[in-house]
Amino acid sequence: MKRTLTFGALTAIIIGVLVAYQVSFKDHDDTADIEAAHKLNCEEVVQEFLDDETAATAKYVDQILEINGPILAIERTDQQITSMKISMDELYVVNATLQNPFEGELEESSEIVVKGVCSGFLGDAESMLPGGVVELKRGSIIK
Repeated sequence: MKRTLTFGALTAIIIGVLVAYQVSFKDHDDTADIEAAHKLNCEEVVQEFLDDETAATAKYVDQILEINGPILAIERTDQQITSMKISMDELYVVNATLQNPFEGELEESSEIVVKGVCSGFLGDAESMLPGGVVELKRGSIIK
């Protein structure tokens, strides 16, 4: 009886560790392969958050967005593009962190389309500071 309980407990622990390992190291789907819930330009999405942050949060956060606009700034790590800021001006910015580093060449002010998961908004419509930043994570360059 004691052996059966010990064996059962040990088996449950091993299964629990294996399940935890699988869940914690599971890869996310590539956002490039998933249909976007919304397609907007960078200024439109930031303005929606500024107009009504609560409604925009409910509509966009944790949704896949396809954002187009000119590249304002590019961030590189080891000669690969890891993130970029997309904006028509410096006040309405979409900050896109790429899921996989991009090895090609992109130039600032060139038009781009990025698809990613909206993770939130940094800005305050009530403050004296204009504009804001919409954060995209797991981004993929579409064109």
